[in-house]
Amino acid sequence: MSQLTLNRDFSRFLDQDEEFPHRVEVYIGKKKVVCSGMLLAQQSSVLEQKIKEEDGVLMLDEMTEIGLDCHKYDCLRLLYGAPMSLNSESIETVLKFSSIYKVEDMFTKALKWIKQMLTVRNFHHYFIVHKHLDPPYFKRFEILLVDFIQKNADQCCGELNEMFDSGQSIDPECSMAVLKNSPNNGGMLLTKYTSNNKHIPLILENCHDLNFLKLFPNQADFSKFLGVLTQQHESMETMKAAIALQQKYFADYANQVDEPVAEKASSSKDVQDSRSESKSTSSKARSSSNKNKNEGKNSKTNDTTKNVNMKVKVSPPGSITATSSCPGKDIENERKIFVGNIPDNATKEDIENLFSVYGFIIAIDLILHRKCAFVEFRSVKSSRKLLNIFSSDKDAIKILDTTLYLKPFDIGAQSKDAINNANPEKKLFIGNVPEIAKVEDIQSAFSCLGPVKVTLLSHKKCAFLEYDHVKTVRKILNMLANGQKFIVSGTQVYVKQFDVAWVWLLCSISAL
Repeated sequence: MSQLTLNRDFSRFLDQDEEFPHRVEVYIGKKKVVCSGMLLAQQSSVLEQKIKEEDGVLMLDEMTEIGLDCHKYDCLRLLYGAPMSLNSESIETVLKFSSIYKVEDMFTKALKWIKQMLTVRNFHHYFIVHKHLDPPYFKRFEILLVDFIQKNADQCCGELNEMFDSGQSIDPECSMAVLKNSPNNGGMLLTKYTSNNKHIPLILENCHDLNFLKLFPNQADFSKFLGVLTQQHESMETMKAAIALQQKYFADYANQVDEPVAEKASSSKDVQDSRSESKSTSSKARSSSNKNKNEGKNSKTNDTTKNVNMKVKVSPPGSITATSSCPGKDIENERKIFVGNIPDNATKEDIENLFSVYGFIIAIDLILHRKCAFVEFRSVKSSRKLLNIFSSDKDAIKILDTTLYLKPFDIGAQSKDAINNANPEKKLFIGNVPEIAKVEDIQSAFSCLGPVKVTLLSHKKCAFLEYDHVKTVRKILNMLANGQKFIVSGTQVYVKQFDVAWVWLLCSISAL
């Protein structure tokens, strides 16, 4: 593991804050180490505050319940600029240390290491470890664990079954996280768990998130589970819950059985019809050839009509609007997230390190002069997870000690309509339009070469111009190339040939 990047600029201490302790005595247990206060403060605002409050004496005493002092000392060395190699023995201390003192770079590197080393054998251990972390680090680690469990639900369930049979203690929340993914042998694990009376309240609390039909494909196993549930916890609440579960299970089971039977019957009928048709004699076919031709023509017409009625509307290339069967740009947009309030010294690598924990990143468009970026994940699920974290805690996502602002990628309905109906060769994009400008003002400035249709987006300070002829657009572009300026309501506007991707990007930025 390489040494950490010094994330924060503390040169101000040299010029303005002469009282800041440049030499700090750090105590880890009984061990005392003298370090540079400024180097420590560069990694963490929490450490900076502690150094100021304790007048140059830093007591790292918040980690008494986890980790060895030698590993805490390694964390301190890493803060001071020395390289450190992570291993299974030190990783818990590193995670706890970085979450308590909010050392972002250290936590990100530790999480990447765990992502590479996570296995079915150790996922339960790390699930317990992550519960000791301070928020929002707890949530970031949980996302990684839940994602691993979803991809390896059957194997994780098998591991928990083995642990249960060998008498090992199993974390209840970890078991629920596995069972929510309906793994094979999940019903066996749930029945075992139900045999412990103290777990039943948690089971009843999460029963709406469990798919009992998949957990218990065999009715006898489900009945056994209900028997264990009611025997272990004979309260009225448990009895009502058991009855409700039983009714829902058998109703779902009946529906599941009926559907394949209907499909099978339909398929059998199709086969029989096909065979009867194939057995038609050639003489019969010849005698009724004209009739068959007409019927075939009518049948073809009817089939075509059916196909037309069933056809799904597909958006043209470059269009933002899409249907559910052909997601197109809408699905692409769902994978994208707008990130605002990015500090000036942030890099693409910083953003990738922060967000790669939530899923595989396809692209990052960093626009530093606007302090924003667009992050595109490979999976919609990854972007939704990240947005859910941000919606539950607005201070959860930070980079270089700066809280970020997140929102789904969306340029607004009016912009979409303008882009969808666009003929790029006949359109121009106008930026830096003053808020006081009206449609008539823009038409007055740009109708010198011909009539123009204006779509004004005042809230985004831009507009779309559409001319009747491509030649008109080319003339205006030539005028711009020769130094011509266009003024709208006393303000020079920016003129650019219409480009779907570029306008998309600018409109989304302007929406903030």
